[in-house]
Amino acid sequence: MELQTVNGVAVVFVVDATRCENLADLIWQNRQQIKKVELLRTQLPINVPTGCQDLLPILNTTITGLLSSLVTRS
Repeated sequence: MELQTVNGVAVVFVVDATRCENLADLIWQNRQQIKKVELLRTQLPINVPTGCQDLLPILNTTITGLLSSLVTRS
């Protein structure tokens, strides 16, 4: 195992290939869900409430970084 920081979040990288594949699948599914929410937002009149931060861009950047790190370190 290897401990790294991705976008300010401590992440444990697992060297086991099966675990890496399973983790990559989960991260990919989360990324697809975030992308789907972004698409739905463009199709439906859903706005971020005033005074609230839009977390989707942050989530998208974070999840993409995690996937990239997992792929490049595996």
